[in-house]
Amino acid sequence: MNRFLLSISILLTTSLSVLADHDLYYHSDGEKIALSQDFKTLVIHYNPQLALKASRIELPGMINIEVHDYQGRALITLDRHYIESDINFLKLLFGHENLYSAVPGLKLNDGFKMALTHEIVAQFPEGIDPASGIIKELTSKFNAIFDRNEYGVSIFRVSNPLQGLELSNKLVENKLVEWAHPDFYAQVTKYNDPFYSQQFQMSNTGQVVHGYAGTPGIDCNAPAAWMLTTGLSSTVVALIDDGLEAHEDLVDENGLSRVLSGNTPVTGGSGTPRYNSDAHGVACAGIVAATHNNNLGIRGVAPEVKLRSVNIFWGGETTQSIANGINWARTQGVDVMSNSWGYTSCTASYSNINSALSAARSSGRGGKGCIIIFASGNGGKSCVDYPANRSDVIAVGAVTNQGAHSNYSNSGIHLSLVSPSDADFGQAGASVVTIDRMGIAGYNSGNYESYFGGTSAACPVVSGVAALVLAVNPELTEDEVRSIMLSTATDMGSAGLDNTYGYGRINAGDAVAAAIPPPLGCSENELSLHIVLDASPAETSWTLATDLGIQVASGGPYYEQAPGSAIDTVFCLPDGCYNLTFFDANSDGMCCAFGNGSFILTDSSAEVLASGGQFSSDVSLPFCLTEIIEPESCTSLDFYDYNLISYGGGGLDVGLGQVVNDGTTLYQQNNSLKAIQNNYVVTPSTILEFEFRSTQQAQMHGIGFNNTNAINPNRIFKIYGTQNLGTITDFDTYEGTDFVLYSIPVGQYYSGENLSRLFFLTGNYTGNPKGISEWRHVRIFEAGACTTELISKNNSAYTSANIHVLDNASKAFKLYPNPAREQVEILANSTLEIIQYRIFSASGSVIASEMVNASKATISLHSYSSGIYFIEWSDSDFNVYRDKLIVSN
Repeated sequence: MNRFLLSISILLTTSLSVLADHDLYYHSDGEKIALSQDFKTLVIHYNPQLALKASRIELPGMINIEVHDYQGRALITLDRHYIESDINFLKLLFGHENLYSAVPGLKLNDGFKMALTHEIVAQFPEGIDPASGIIKELTSKFNAIFDRNEYGVSIFRVSNPLQGLELSNKLVENKLVEWAHPDFYAQVTKYNDPFYSQQFQMSNTGQVVHGYAGTPGIDCNAPAAWMLTTGLSSTVVALIDDGLEAHEDLVDENGLSRVLSGNTPVTGGSGTPRYNSDAHGVACAGIVAATHNNNLGIRGVAPEVKLRSVNIFWGGETTQSIANGINWARTQGVDVMSNSWGYTSCTASYSNINSALSAARSSGRGGKGCIIIFASGNGGKSCVDYPANRSDVIAVGAVTNQGAHSNYSNSGIHLSLVSPSDADFGQAGASVVTIDRMGIAGYNSGNYESYFGGTSAACPVVSGVAALVLAVNPELTEDEVRSIMLSTATDMGSAGLDNTYGYGRINAGDAVAAAIPPPLGCSENELSLHIVLDASPAETSWTLATDLGIQVASGGPYYEQAPGSAIDTVFCLPDGCYNLTFFDANSDGMCCAFGNGSFILTDSSAEVLASGGQFSSDVSLPFCLTEIIEPESCTSLDFYDYNLISYGGGGLDVGLGQVVNDGTTLYQQNNSLKAIQNNYVVTPSTILEFEFRSTQQAQMHGIGFNNTNAINPNRIFKIYGTQNLGTITDFDTYEGTDFVLYSIPVGQYYSGENLSRLFFLTGNYTGNPKGISEWRHVRIFEAGACTTELISKNNSAYTSANIHVLDNASKAFKLYPNPAREQVEILANSTLEIIQYRIFSASGSVIASEMVNASKATISLHSYSSGIYFIEWSDSDFNVYRDKLIVSN
């Protein structure tokens, strides 16, 4: 205790005069965040056994006191600066030996309040012991000791909170840690507005609610999704909120509760609500998962799923408590995390929470990634609150039942989607009905709540849709689920991505339809995969995916198989192009250092489609089943035709990557490494053209081809940056912030048949951490007639960096609209005619066929149910084309 008494003496004599605001800051994920002292807030730590004495604190000018009884902490708000006599009173009340510290509160530049605690949190590089060597030598200088480890985060106990702030900064600035900062206390806010009524958000027919007539169609299109799925009982959604408990409208067909055991990070409890008034989490859970057709209550978006509770509103949660809750949910195998809460600051950032979210997205769901949904916040701001503003989560805003932006809903560049909820005060619009806690606890004495809203009500709608998407295709990665939900959203406001509506209003029906994988049943292509395992079968796994990244099969790791044993798998695949990818967890392949492992994929005629065994961490081999002839074209890539792949490995891809401007542009922010699978055979005549711009130089901006996700410096064409990294630097000519067009003769540098990825590297490590880069109008073609056609074009809208400027050309055919409701058209954009078309069901059966012999085919969809179909047509040159058709009636 003497150590703590000494710290009190130091704090009381120095904190008001020695520490200038310019000396106060902390580091989070490479960003230096400024702090200022709040002398009208006094933060005290005391012996938790004396918690009752905190209720007897009465200081002159005291406005409020927030007591954290479990932690032995209190935040006292005054109408003046605190003075020495305030401290003397507290010493007498608790006793000198039981008052551990008293320091001023802290504020961020946007006014958000925080408080220091007696702990700091840090992430050390692998192999570094936080309790030994140079680390121990440094921490001892600040009267700090290593206390424990939680989910890989090292936690130190300090006697002086202000010294803890200085110590964490020293650890970062001396490059001894990956990140470190105090385990701040900062108030977490439930995003909850005054309550409203009726479930127009599921299906809006224009019904009048509370005197407001809705606009038909302003909903999440849930009935169309329910025609395809109502979810899977194996899917688990975590409600990170103020607790869950059993409810009559959250049961399965046998009457058993779908609410699983939960977690309360502060106490180690089971995630149930603490106070009778804690009903926010239960209300959100009803929107996600209330049971259908049981003569009770309401309908949730995904009524079959199970729920887990993480209660982060027990009281006094620090940033590490929040991080522990997220990590606990990840380790319990949850699929979706629904978060109708946040810190009411767009500036705040905490590395321990960031690390937990990043781990959930990258390694949750067995490596496929948890889907993390956050409410954008209810402050009516032009920025999205933290942590919803992170690139590894999906931020959800709110619109009214009349289709207007809800005035309270935060907007900005980090907004992903919107969903129907209530209107703001004085704004026209109705609201949402959901469940309440059973009996007298909760918002009222009944079991249902007629008035609930805010971005709190919008967020669980999207969480439920994510669960439905996983129900029809559980093998989808987080990137794939995110891409499906964003690309199928119903556009609102200005065309394309905008700051008010993001990508648009979540569309459950279209998202589920787009997620259904192509039919596997067919008689055309029977393939055999023969695998001989090496000495470490548990290290080997593989996936088989379409060229658009949709996974159709997978295997391994082979924990139960003996070394050297054989695995045989048979596939029946429709025509198309695919990628067979093998992975080795120890980065030594299957051959030859540790056993002579190998794999070979053959078709029914014994022709080898892919084979190998000698690689490092992974190898991806593309192949096609029958030739699918694409019309010759010099058009730019449509990024919507591809799934963005996280590239580079090792946690390098931590920034934002998204497709904008109707599929013409890849937008990247911060440190973002993305790739698309396009299976292009690079020849000596291959030319890669694109337009590029960036807001900062940073370390690296590059583009190129590769056959794995592992970075190959010899294939990177550097465009801009401070580092070369062994790259091709002949095109490092970018200057300024305008778009510049590049024409790179790739084939003069390298070529190959297995270059299955086109990658885009944006390494914004240094300088402004929010650097933005864009790649647009990307074209890949062979020098020849196409080049001659384009070389004569000119466009003054951007600067030409090399060779020549290209103009857009049209595709041979267009399928429009898609998704479609009443009819769809196949339009020829050339002199070719459509000879015949056929439509297949999701199971592969032909359900329509017609001879056309014209430049346009108009197909009525009135008799089609909502769902996914496949359409095939042939042209007058005997070429065959195929596409996915989504019907949403």
